Amino acid sequence: MSDIPPSLPVDSKMFGDDVQSLKTTNLDENSSPSSFAVVAITENCPVKIGDKSSPENNKDEVIDNDIGRSDEDSANLYGSDDEMSDDEDEEDDEENSEACYSESDEWSWLKTFSPNVKRDVDGKPDQQIASCKAWLIDREPIRSNFYTEMEEPTQDLSDLAFTVFDRWGCLKPEIRDHPVKKGSGVWGKEIDKGRILVIEYLAVDKEFRRQGIAKKLFEDLWAKVKTTEPDCRFAMAWATRLNHREDDDKVAEMSAEDRYNYYQSGVESTVSFFRAIGFRRIGTTQWFCLAVDPEHPAAKLSAANDFNIPERIFSTGPLPLHDALDAIHNPKRKEDNLRDLFEPELAFHRKETVILELLNDYLSSHSSTDINWSATDGDGNTLLHLLAKPDMLKPLEWVLQEVPYAGLLKTRNHDGDTPAEVFAYKLEKKRTQLQFNAMVIHVADRFGGYSGKEVECLLKLRGLTNPSDMVKGQATFGCTCGMCLGFISPHMSFALEAPADINHDMINDTFHEGMSGEEWVMYNDYKLQYVAPHVLQNLKTNKSMRQGVTNLFRHVAECLRQKQVPTTRNVLHVLETAGEWPPCTKNFLQRGGTVTAVVQQCFDFAMDEDCYLGDGTHEEIFQKDVDKLPVCRNDREFVFAKRVYTMLEGGHPDTASPLGKRAFEDDEQGSASSFRRRRI
Repeated sequence: MSDIPPSLPVDSKMFGDDVQSLKTTNLDENSSPSSFAVVAITENCPVKIGDKSSPENNKDEVIDNDIGRSDEDSANLYGSDDEMSDDEDEEDDEENSEACYSESDEWSWLKTFSPNVKRDVDGKPDQQIASCKAWLIDREPIRSNFYTEMEEPTQDLSDLAFTVFDRWGCLKPEIRDHPVKKGSGVWGKEIDKGRILVIEYLAVDKEFRRQGIAKKLFEDLWAKVKTTEPDCRFAMAWATRLNHREDDDKVAEMSAEDRYNYYQSGVESTVSFFRAIGFRRIGTTQWFCLAVDPEHPAAKLSAANDFNIPERIFSTGPLPLHDALDAIHNPKRKEDNLRDLFEPELAFHRKETVILELLNDYLSSHSSTDINWSATDGDGNTLLHLLAKPDMLKPLEWVLQEVPYAGLLKTRNHDGDTPAEVFAYKLEKKRTQLQFNAMVIHVADRFGGYSGKEVECLLKLRGLTNPSDMVKGQATFGCTCGMCLGFISPHMSFALEAPADINHDMINDTFHEGMSGEEWVMYNDYKLQYVAPHVLQNLKTNKSMRQGVTNLFRHVAECLRQKQVPTTRNVLHVLETAGEWPPCTKNFLQRGGTVTAVVQQCFDFAMDEDCYLGDGTHEEIFQKDVDKLPVCRNDREFVFAKRVYTMLEGGHPDTASPLGKRAFEDDEQGSASSFRRRRI
């Protein structure tokens, strides 16, 4: 393992000069590199898959961790033809340094900017001494697939997407609203709109640092972007170090504390650079942002008042929790030290069981009120924080049952999280992300609800010991508003209700146009996509059935207005209450039609009219009504909700939630055959 502290990942990158240059140039407001010129601010769009260009001709060997090679090794990636000979490469070296791939429109939403600084060096004209690379991101074309699209180009864009934004490219709610994670609290929904400039790297040769070149390079780039891209409202950068590996020999003999402090000073210098040119931290993340608007709250926040992440407590001796974890061991198997078992590299299949055994052994010889149970580590984590993971359910359950934990529930670690919030974030990550080597796959649409044990632990961590079925259902599907009908939020309910009403009226109007049955079915075919083929044939010859399927849209809308999930049983109850005559809807259902076919169609209509998944018609028409609804994490999870709804209606064996047979009684009685048995 690397000796780099956990807070400084080995594969990190620096958006700025390295530590030596940042200590001076970033704060030198009066320096004027008049002898230098920023040249070749190359704008390239679209970008080709595989473009991993990095600064060329840089005497300071800057490591590009995404490529795993030095600048000299990767210089040809600026756009040289792979088939060119070595001689041709040398002849076109300077030309290619200012070029970038543009043969493909694979990433049409992404532009690159590649400014650099040149001057005469040792009698050689136009030598590159500084360079920068930046991405301009247009989120609108990729809203519906934001995570997947952002994951592909670089690791940094993937980290930005999953750290700062939700799956639609909007600022995460906790960065806006969390009492701690909002940081300085200057960033809000305004970040949801417009294009974003992301600084990939900014590098200056060692001998030309401390002259204000990095600042000049960024300012010229930012001025160009603001002029040519009026829709770009923000610039973002990850303030960490790029070339920390060049110091490996220097820190090899340092103590752990000195090594940590050395690397941390590099990060702090990088942060100082970005703050000096106007960037402010986004919440409590490592990402910083600069707004175009001079009246933005961030522009009025001084660098001194910007949020700083609490320093990690470092000690050469054991920390309190380390003492506790060292004490919790199996005397018969001393090599099984509990603290070591929390290391992520030791994810063997029996870890959960071994930890549980160690905890049991410790409790057998110590009181449940022993001070060790409430000890904290250098990051402010209690034992509950460390156990708050989906793969630690057995020991977490054990602690919640055997140890007086009430006093620990409100304890926040240095990230500002309570144990319940840590567990919720871990569950959210499990719901949305699948790690495959270095690739992160977005899997939210495949979510089917958390397990019963996960829900039980989450609610206990929230201090709820006797929750209702509705609360359990909301927790099962990740509700954050407290008003969901299980997996359907108020926003989604309204998004389904509106097309159900509208399509009832539109289809009903077609009965006055003198169409034959076959013409009627053809005219409304896109509204009947989920109706079985044999039922469609019956619709061509049976007017009562045609009126029945039309009326069913209205009954589904009424079911949603009554704040019920439109399952077959619930819609049938609405139908009975309505006293429909003649019984056209019953006729449609008795002859093979289903409620599910209409509800699934409403899901499709809602997605087609959503502002991120479709054309935005719904928000355009009903914006005032939408603004009155509570905001929930599940508001636009139509694919997930449709999938869960279909499983409930079909009696899928994996459906295990309070919203299943208990809460909504979606069992076999809701099927069409049951409808016929009941002789309604």
